[in-house]
Amino acid sequence: METARQYDVHEAESPWPEVRRMGRGSLRGRIHIADDCDELPDDIADAFGMR
Repeated sequence: METARQYDVHEAESPWPEVRRMGRGSLRGRIHIADDCDELPDDIADAFGMR
């Protein structure tokens, strides 16, 4: 049987990489939202009883 090991949470590495903050407007021109993004397909609307 294995013995218990101590694990110091403060020394553990973060599972998330560092987030680079680039400032307001840094993604301007890089993101495109389709014109029909707010239209719900009929099959999905039917599944939710919306039509």
